[in-house]
Amino acid sequence: MSLFKVKDQWLTTCGQDETFDASSLAVADLNGKGSDQIIVGSHSGYLRVYECVAENSAEIEYTPACLLIETYLEQPILQVAAGRLTSGIKERHIAILHPYKVAVYALSIIEGTVEHGTETRLVLMYDHVLLKSTYQLIVGPFGSVRDRDFLCVQSLDGVLLFFEQETFVLNRSLPTFLLPSPICYVPQTDSFIVFNAEWTLESYSYQALGDSSDRKLNPSWRYNLGEPILDIQNLIMNMRESAIFVLGERNLFCFSEVGLMRFMKRLQFTPMCFHPYFIAEGEKLMVLVVSDTETVLVYEKTVLRWSAHLSLSPVAISRVNFKALKGLIAVLSESGELRCGVLGTEPSLFVAPPLKTKSATHQQNETKLKQLKEEIKYHASAGADLRNSSSTSTDSELKALYKCVLNSDENTCQILLELSTKSSLSDIQISYEATPPICFHAPVQKLPILCDKTMIENQVVLDYNYDIAVPSSCELLVFISYFNSSGLPKVLRQSTNVPDQFIFDSFFSANDASQKTPGVSTIGNLLSVTLNAAQSIALPILFSEFVNDRWEAAGCTDSRVDFMIRSPTGDETPLRFTVSLEEGAKYKIESNSTACLSLGARSLVERYQRHLLSKKLSRSHSGNQPLTYMSHLPVDSFLKVVDKYHGLVTRQKDLETELAELTCQSRAVQKRLLIKLKDKKIDSLRSLESLHEDTHWSILKLSREVETLQQAVKGCSSELHGFLGLLIFLLSLTPHISDEELKDFELATSSTFYNSESQNWLDVTYSALQYILQKSEKSDTFVAKPFENIEEFKQILMQAINRLSKGIAHQILEEQRGVFPILETDNEEELADETSLTAQKPFNSQATGVMKLSPVAETTQPNSLDEIFF
Repeated sequence: MSLFKVKDQWLTTCGQDETFDASSLAVADLNGKGSDQIIVGSHSGYLRVYECVAENSAEIEYTPACLLIETYLEQPILQVAAGRLTSGIKERHIAILHPYKVAVYALSIIEGTVEHGTETRLVLMYDHVLLKSTYQLIVGPFGSVRDRDFLCVQSLDGVLLFFEQETFVLNRSLPTFLLPSPICYVPQTDSFIVFNAEWTLESYSYQALGDSSDRKLNPSWRYNLGEPILDIQNLIMNMRESAIFVLGERNLFCFSEVGLMRFMKRLQFTPMCFHPYFIAEGEKLMVLVVSDTETVLVYEKTVLRWSAHLSLSPVAISRVNFKALKGLIAVLSESGELRCGVLGTEPSLFVAPPLKTKSATHQQNETKLKQLKEEIKYHASAGADLRNSSSTSTDSELKALYKCVLNSDENTCQILLELSTKSSLSDIQISYEATPPICFHAPVQKLPILCDKTMIENQVVLDYNYDIAVPSSCELLVFISYFNSSGLPKVLRQSTNVPDQFIFDSFFSANDASQKTPGVSTIGNLLSVTLNAAQSIALPILFSEFVNDRWEAAGCTDSRVDFMIRSPTGDETPLRFTVSLEEGAKYKIESNSTACLSLGARSLVERYQRHLLSKKLSRSHSGNQPLTYMSHLPVDSFLKVVDKYHGLVTRQKDLETELAELTCQSRAVQKRLLIKLKDKKIDSLRSLESLHEDTHWSILKLSREVETLQQAVKGCSSELHGFLGLLIFLLSLTPHISDEELKDFELATSSTFYNSESQNWLDVTYSALQYILQKSEKSDTFVAKPFENIEEFKQILMQAINRLSKGIAHQILEEQRGVFPILETDNEEELADETSLTAQKPFNSQATGVMKLSPVAETTQPNSLDEIFF
C-alpha cells in the first residue's frame, strides 16, 4: 500500500442503485473548446454528461452546473463512445450501445440570453436496430478515411457489424471464436486487433474483413499471450507509430502496430483496469494500472514511477483535461462514484539499503527446524484444549460463552453465543458446521467490530432437502476467526452437542412396532450393542428429562425404554435401551440404523458418566472404565458398507467420464453446425440436427443419473460415517487399548469425506493407513501408494485394527499368567505345591473385568489374534 493518496479535486455520484462497468466511461472534447466532457452511461439506461465549469484550479469543485445533461434512454447502456459520426458534420457526437441497438446523439448547447445560463439538449441523429445481441462498440476511421469515423459492433456470437455512419456496410464472423473479448482499431495499419479462444492476439485488416470472396480469414500477424485478457487499447504516438497495450490477468503487454513486442511487465497484483497515455515531451509511454487493493500505479514502460491509494475501487480509469486544470485522473466505481484527482506530492528519494544475508549452515537449519517443530507441537496441544466441553474459550483476548437450548416446539434448537473482549477486535466471522441433516439457519455470521460484549443467536434445524434419515453425529462445531488489536489473525474452535430431545422424537411400544415400523417389529431385525457396567443405574434416572405421562403410556419401565428418532425424510427409526441384571450389570442398545446405534451408545455413556460424576463415583478403585465393551466388533458389516461406498463412487466416476465424452461430442456437433451455417451452402443439415438432438437427450438422461447417484453417495457416506463412528467409539470403550494408537487410527479414518473429482474418502484413508502402519519403522521417508484395489484397502484396514488388538492380547495374556506373591515361609516344598495349584485354576473373566476368554490349560496359547479379539 502506498504512503500517498490521490487528492480528489472533483467528485460526484451518478444516481442511486445503478451499476457501471469498464465501458460506462468515456472522455472527449465534444464542442472543440479544449475542455473535456465526461460521458457516463449506466446499465439502468441513464446517460449523464459532466464538465467542470471552474475558471481556475482553486475553484475546482462539483456544482450543479457541472451536470450538462441527464436523460433516461429506456434501454440499458452497454458502452459509450465519441467520434465524428454524422455525415457533413465535423463535430464529435456521442455513440451509445444498447443490447439490440446502436444510436448516435448530438449534444446541442444553446447559450442563454439571461442569467439562467445555457440549455443543453440531446438530439438523436440516427440509430441502427440490430438482430443480434451486442457486446462491444468500436469507433474509428475505418478504411483510412479523413475527418470521419465509422462504427463497428461486435455481437455475442462473434460477428462484426460495420456501419459507415448512417449506412450498414457488411458483417463478418470471426474465426476461432468461443466467447466475446475486447477489440481495438489501429489507424496506422487500418486493422483490427482481436483476441480469440486460443488466447492468441490476431490482427485483421479492414480490407480483408470486407472481402466477401475470401471465406477464410488470414491474420496479418498473431501472437500467443497464453492468458486471458481484460482490455485492449491503442495509443497513437504520431502519424506513423502507435502502441497497442494489452492488459492480461498477470502481465501487461505492449506491441507495435506491426505486432512486434515493445515490452512486457509482470504484475505482482490482480489488475482491475488501466489507461495508457503518451507524453510528447521526451516521448514517454505511460500507463495507469489500478490494482485490486485500490491502488493506482504509474508506469513508464516497465519502470514504476509512482503509486498512490484511491478512495474507492474503480472499474474504469481515464485522464481528463479541464479548462482550469490538465491531466487529472478520472475514476468510476461500480456503484457510480465519479472522482477526478491528482497525484500530489513529490516521491520520497529514500532508497532502502540492501539486506546483508548470510547463508545458514546445515547445523543451524537443523536446529531451527527442531525449534519450529516444538513450537508447532506446543500450539497444536494448546489448540486441543479448545475441543473440551468447557463453554468458555481459553483465549485472553476473546471469551466465548455458548449454550444450546431446545425450543418449546422441539423442532428447532437455539444456540446462544456470548462474545466478550477487553480490547478492540475486527472482522469477526463465526462459522457453524454440523453433520447432515442437521444444519444452521445462518451457517456464517459476521461482525465488523467488537469492543465490549455481544450476544449472537442462531437456529439449528433439520434440513428436509437431504435424503439422510439419521445424523451420524450430534456434534456442533463453532469456528470464530478475528483480527486482534495488533492486526494478527486468530481462530477459536469450540464444540457442543444438540440436546437429545432434538433427535429423540417420541416413544413407541413393542406391541405396535409392527404397525409403525414394518420390518423391524422383532428384535432379530435390529442391530444391537451390549455394554458392561460397573454398577446398574435405572433408565428413568439416566433419561430423567423424558420421564412424563407418555413414559408409562408407551410401556417404558425401569429396565427398558423405546424411542423413535426424528427424521426429515419421514422414516421411522427405532432406538431401544435395555438394562439387564442377570449376569452383572449390562446395557443393551438396539436399532435398525448404525448411525442411530452410535448416537444411542454415545448418549448412554455420557449420561452414565455424568450421573457417576454427580455421585463422585466416576471410576472404581481399580481404575477401570465405568462402561466397557467386551463383544465382537462389527467389522464384517463395516466392510460391506465400504464395498457399497466403493461401488457407488466407481459408478459415479464412470458416469462422469461418459458425460464428459458426450459433452465433447455435443461441442463438436455444434461447431460443425456453425461451420455449415457460415458456408452458406444448401447441404442438408438434418443428419447433424438429429445427432445433436440425440446427444442432447443423452446428456440430460445421464445428468439425471449422475444427480441420483450423487445423492446415493451422500447417503452411503452418512452410513459409513455412522458405522465408523460406532466402531471407533466401541474401541474406545474396550479395555487395554492405547489412547495414542486409537487417536492415530481415528485421524487416519477421518470422518471428513472427500468426494471431489480428484479424490474421495478411500484415497485419503488408504494413504493415512499406510502411514500409521509404517510409523514404527526407522525409515524417515514415506511414499504412499495410490488407491487401486478395494481388496487391498480392506486388507490394510484389517491390519490397522489387528494392530490395535495386539495391545489387548498382550494385556490379556499378561493378566492370564498371573502374579504370585513371595510368601515368608521356610518350607519351599509347601510353597511349590501352592504355586502349582494356583496355576491350574481356570481363568475367570468376570472377576478381572476384561474380555471373556475360554478356560485354557497351563501351556495353551491362542492360535491367532482373532481368537482373542474377534
